[in-house]
Amino acid sequence: MALLDVFPRRQVRALESHGVLVRDTEEIGFFHETYFDFLFARSFISAGEDIHDF
Repeated sequence: MALLDVFPRRQVRALESHGVLVRDTEEIGFFHETYFDFLFARSFISAGEDIHDF
């Protein structure tokens, strides 16, 4: 949860209400691990990073 403090509460709640984020007591995660992988890959490529260097 602490990682999400930089985002407006309203946006986090919206993602929860649509089922993209799932909260379990003090932990929060994506609805499915592969969705996180997809978002990470998009961000990685958009930043111009090289998978071989990673």
